[in-house]
Amino acid sequence: MHRLLVCSGLLLAIAVCTLADINLHSPRGSNNRNDESSRNRQNANRLCDTENNARGGHNVGPFPGAMYYYGGSQLRIRWANQHSCGDENNNCQVIIQYMCDDDLRDGTTTQRAPITGCSEECDTNEKFGHHESLNYYEDCAIRERNKGLFIADRNLNNKHTARFTRQNNNGNRHGFECPEERDYYPYFGHSPWKDIAIMTNDEKVCEIAQEHSQNVRSRWVCTFSEDEWDQLRGKILAEEDVDLPILYLDQESCEQVNVVINGTSYRPTWQEIPSHGIAAPECVPEQYSRDNHQGNTIGGQFLEYNWTVPDIDAEHCAMRIRYNISTNDFAYWTTDHTDNVNTGENQYGPAEIYESYGFDGDNGNLNRELRRRQYYYRNDPRVDVFDIRVFRLALAINTAQFGRTFQDRSHSFAIRPRPEDIDPEATIYNVNVQGKRGNIVQVYPSTEYDFVPDYLHTTTNDYIHFQWTGSDNNPSNNAGQGRARTDRSNIVQLGRRPYAEGDLGSNLTLGTNYPPGPCDHDLFGATREQLTRLALAGDFEIGETPGETLDDGDAYYDHGLLRTHTEGKHYYFSTRNNAFTNRDQKASVITEL
Repeated sequence: MHRLLVCSGLLLAIAVCTLADINLHSPRGSNNRNDESSRNRQNANRLCDTENNARGGHNVGPFPGAMYYYGGSQLRIRWANQHSCGDENNNCQVIIQYMCDDDLRDGTTTQRAPITGCSEECDTNEKFGHHESLNYYEDCAIRERNKGLFIADRNLNNKHTARFTRQNNNGNRHGFECPEERDYYPYFGHSPWKDIAIMTNDEKVCEIAQEHSQNVRSRWVCTFSEDEWDQLRGKILAEEDVDLPILYLDQESCEQVNVVINGTSYRPTWQEIPSHGIAAPECVPEQYSRDNHQGNTIGGQFLEYNWTVPDIDAEHCAMRIRYNISTNDFAYWTTDHTDNVNTGENQYGPAEIYESYGFDGDNGNLNRELRRRQYYYRNDPRVDVFDIRVFRLALAINTAQFGRTFQDRSHSFAIRPRPEDIDPEATIYNVNVQGKRGNIVQVYPSTEYDFVPDYLHTTTNDYIHFQWTGSDNNPSNNAGQGRARTDRSNIVQLGRRPYAEGDLGSNLTLGTNYPPGPCDHDLFGATREQLTRLALAGDFEIGETPGETLDDGDAYYDHGLLRTHTEGKHYYFSTRNNAFTNRDQKASVITEL
């Protein structure tokens, strides 16, 4: 007899906050945006439930899916989270994942893909953005909810499928995402997302998450065969007479199910879904970030993770980053359904909340004391701090926000095999551009332009893959250089940088904002043709140029691989975006033997 684990031991989402965001800067996060020209995204349900502010996200590039990374190359993932990590105010985990699928795409509209009346087109219609498949969502939407999980005081309206969670208690649909899989990690069911990294300071999280990751561990589920799903696609959720749940979490119940639709009987079976067959995710200490700051870490830098891109050949991939934050008021890892308010073994939520403040659970007067002084799990308690009854203080607590998961997802990208003529010992570094057009207020919670990484250490045998994309559909009144609404970047060598090592303050020259003279270019040892392409961000015939501010060029640019075979300190900047008044797009590469 096989049975899914239904206790709460595998969850990383019991948090306290008012509104938090995680914004993926590199690769460019979408936050459900497509190519809308408004500052706010137009559809928060297009691909997934981010829980983020509507201002987040970057537009898809002019050539959707154009960005690509070579297998084995180094890709700097960069993000910001609004609330802290690595600090005493909460528990925090950051989970980075990716998936590849032939049907994965950005789409051309802000509309959400339909789930009925479209047969195979639900998955293949190029109009709609697509990550998870419709069958995956249908499987989730009719699968029994894990009732061992903590749902606090949330009313799930007597709904019993995985569509309904503490964070998604109305069962809203966000693309073809499974709400229960989104809210809990590692998920006890199956998922198309492959784990890259887990960031936490809790050793037991590392041990359990790595052991239970679907990278290395299969899943047992109640589901239909592939042929049956082909028959059921787009139909089962349209049938009002189907009793839910029908896909149970144990083998015995699963094998009793018989679903009849339009006179045809369908019987699910208890099946093993194989692991992804890749290494367990890396588990590393989380980086410290400030509370309520959209999170720079120590030293003023963004939060980062260096990903070695897998050696695969896949044209349609996306990245997902999740941010799970949990209050330290109670034991988030062991809290389960028995702590649910009014439905668990006590009506006041996790006992740690009131016991840690001196209220003894064995005290016969506990109910009276808690009700009077309100030191328990409830919305906006008015606590009697000094036990004098006439003096209370209101706490801004929303139990719906105890335990939150936020996420962002990248636009689509490709992973391609490493070129055969590149030395296998050489490292390929991806250098991209983050940010979007506008001043810091207009683009927040994104950023103004910057190179990623903006500091890089290479050897004379390594390669840099310069590549970036922007949008020609930014808000029309956003600040910036060149034609309104456009993003452009380029690379030109800088002569010198201020405050050089050992020479602080004495060499402030025009070289900090001007390129060197015509005979002094020595960036990476590149040829004049290569330097010209980088400066113009494209190939142009003699006598033709993209214009002084690159307006006639494309928002997407791929330089390909450039070997850094000249030893020394290389400084470069973007002439288009290095506006002294509002932004500074510069970077450094230090190359050694």
